[in-house]
Amino acid sequence: MAHNGETVTTTRMEPGEFGKKALILKVGNERYGLLLDNVVEVFETNTDLMCIPGAPAWILGLANNHGRVVPVVSLGVFWELETGSRSNHIVLVECEDESYGLAVDRIESMDTVSAEGPEVRGRRRCWHHGALLELIDPTYLTKELFARLDSEQSHAQVDGHGAA
Repeated sequence: MAHNGETVTTTRMEPGEFGKKALILKVGNERYGLLLDNVVEVFETNTDLMCIPGAPAWILGLANNHGRVVPVVSLGVFWELETGSRSNHIVLVECEDESYGLAVDRIESMDTVSAEGPEVRGRRRCWHHGALLELIDPTYLTKELFARLDSEQSHAQVDGHGAA
């Protein structure tokens, strides 16, 4: 993935830091790692998600997880990646006082990873068993999700009610 012209930021995980546990997952043809610090649970949903009328395409709906209703986001649609069929694999994330599910194509493993290279748009490239993956910063992702949601809701209100 090219990140030409993107802003490089730093997070709590510095390059070369070792020993962080991450959930290794796949979205489309891309591999990602999500630090376990923010992963609450991984579950499968065999039922349809509850629809949210007017929600962006990247919000798949609401899932009931042990009586707790959480929005489910498709990382593939959000990041505009080619993905397979709709996944039933949901990673429940808690970060920045928010809870949401991430729909991913496949859960590969849970393993120790190290951060390498600069972080770009909340992702840091690293090697894992000889293959490249991008380590996701959950704090950045959470802020990105909610910022885009706020932006899309603002545009929908302006489009639906005319210019203020």
